[in-house]
Amino acid sequence: MKELTECLIKSGADINNINFERSPLNLSIEKNNEDIFLCLINHGADVNQMDRNGDTPLTLAIIKKNKNMINYLIDHGAKINQMNYRKELPLILAMNTKYDIIVKYLIDHGA
Repeated sequence: MKELTECLIKSGADINNINFERSPLNLSIEKNNEDIFLCLINHGADVNQMDRNGDTPLTLAIIKKNKNMINYLIDHGAKINQMNYRKELPLILAMNTKYDIIVKYLIDHGA
C-alpha cells in the first residue's frame, strides 16, 4: 500500500484532497496505518488540515490513542492548541479519553 501511495504522489496526486469525509492523512490515522501516515507527512501533507468531519490529524490521533502518530504530528508542526469543529482542544480530548500519558505530553509541549 505504501508503494501505491508513493506512486500516486509521484504522479501528482493531491495528498491534501478531502474525498468524501477524510483527507488521506486522516484516513491513515483512522486506519492506524503508520507506513502511509509517515509517507504522506514526509511528502508534505498538511498536518493541521481539518477534514469534513471537523477533525484535525492531531485530534484524530488522540481519539485513536496512537502515541507514535501524536508525537510525529507535533514534531512536524501540528498546532497543539488547534480546536476541532466541536471546539475541543487536543488537551481536552486527551483528558476526556483518559489518555494520561498524552495529557502530560501535551502539557509538556505547550498545551
